[in-house]
Amino acid sequence: MKLLKDNFNELLIRDITNNDIPSYVDTFEKSASEVTKNNVFVKCCSAILEDNLEDDLMQKACHLGIEKDVKSFALKFASYISKELEYALDTGKEKILPIHTKELLKQSDAYFKENYMKFPEEWRYEIASNIVKKAENISELSNITQLYGSNEEYAIDSNKAVESIKERMALTKESNHQKQYAALGKLVAHGGLDKKQLIKAAHTLELLDRETHLYPYAERTGVMGYRNITLNDPISSLLTKKAAEKVKIKLVSKEYDLDKLASYPVELFKEALEADIVNSLITNEGIDRSKVARIIPTLPRGDKYVLERFIESRKL
Repeated sequence: MKLLKDNFNELLIRDITNNDIPSYVDTFEKSASEVTKNNVFVKCCSAILEDNLEDDLMQKACHLGIEKDVKSFALKFASYISKELEYALDTGKEKILPIHTKELLKQSDAYFKENYMKFPEEWRYEIASNIVKKAENISELSNITQLYGSNEEYAIDSNKAVESIKERMALTKESNHQKQYAALGKLVAHGGLDKKQLIKAAHTLELLDRETHLYPYAERTGVMGYRNITLNDPISSLLTKKAAEKVKIKLVSKEYDLDKLASYPVELFKEALEADIVNSLITNEGIDRSKVARIIPTLPRGDKYVLERFIESRKL
């Protein structure tokens, strides 16, 4: 994970110091001595982050006259780690992809999009799920993160998928690659795949695109003798999000959207219904949508009437 650490260490250094860093770090036109100071300072800070600052590196800092800057960072880091930091994955041995600020979340999302295939499959779902939970607006996340981390359902658009794969087949002259694309085309054309199978299909398509040098996806001018070819990424090529199904729950005289009903505060249900009923509807996180869908329709008419009256009186 060294590359991953290197990518995020500078972001963490800036976050820890609130961008209050020595002037030689951000000098636009650096002299040779400033470049050296910058490199040694960043190396020292990175070593502090990893609890691995060795004597010879600190001696270089002293020789360059930046010892105070390094010690100042060490003090700020000690204060920083006393806070509750969040990461997309904690393996028990290491924590990776920090997500406790908007900028770190954005960078972790971008890193996951470009490197998700380097992670074990079970890690991908956990990383993406934690990024999704932290995000204020899921739609701003990469499609890879949304696919692995959200609860949204996806479906194969068979016609679009087959056409997209045929387009790729036309761009490669290797018969082996053409056969692999064709096999994948047959698989997705038949449909009936669950979400994990859909993800594997998209993953396979990306691997093929990398092998055939069609990745990254952009307008390809003059590729294999073709001009102005635009390829979508595997997710956009194969999958479409299913429209959210609007489930209605009827009480007495009125119907309510299931999602809206399940979003009402626990206190409302406690006021309107008996304790044992309320307990059957809640989890540690509040009202459970699936339990509302299963239990509320089975309540006696009198309980439904009281619940409806409470909802209407609150003008929710």
